[in-house]
Amino acid sequence: MKFIFTLLLCCLFVGQAEVSAQEYKTAVGIRLGSPLALSLKAFPFNDHLAIEAMLGYRNRNYFGYKYSQYSAGGLLQWHGDPQILDGLRYYIGGGASAYVWKWNDDIFGDGSSDVRVGAHGNIGLDYAFPDTPINVSIDYVPTFFVGEEYLESSFSSHYALSARYVLGR
Repeated sequence: MKFIFTLLLCCLFVGQAEVSAQEYKTAVGIRLGSPLALSLKAFPFNDHLAIEAMLGYRNRNYFGYKYSQYSAGGLLQWHGDPQILDGLRYYIGGGASAYVWKWNDDIFGDGSSDVRVGAHGNIGLDYAFPDTPINVSIDYVPTFFVGEEYLESSFSSHYALSARYVLGR
């Protein structure tokens, strides 16, 4: 009887450890960075390989000079398993986005637009809260842009903080 009770108790703890170690499969939310974006993150292949799709918008006004930026893109991220904390994982990856910029100069009355493609690197930390359907991440995104006019290129980098609602575990 002691053996059966001990075996049942061990199975209970193993089952509980499996549940607490389980990560999310899909989450949707907001990405607070440059640009501000909607974010959908999913693990369609396995627990380590994620795809993040983003739709972004950014608007700036500098002393009569205004611009708006619209973007759509995606990242492929490989997630590791650190031994620090359950639910906390690091990731590294890359991807691409398309950007449309629209400028308007109130002083001279002229406006223009530009289309660029950005190639991204990506490194960050991702945490899924164990008892609530919330996921947060922080990451660094270096980006190399190539533009339409004379194939202009430029480099930019930024950080982003994301908060998402977990749709499936």
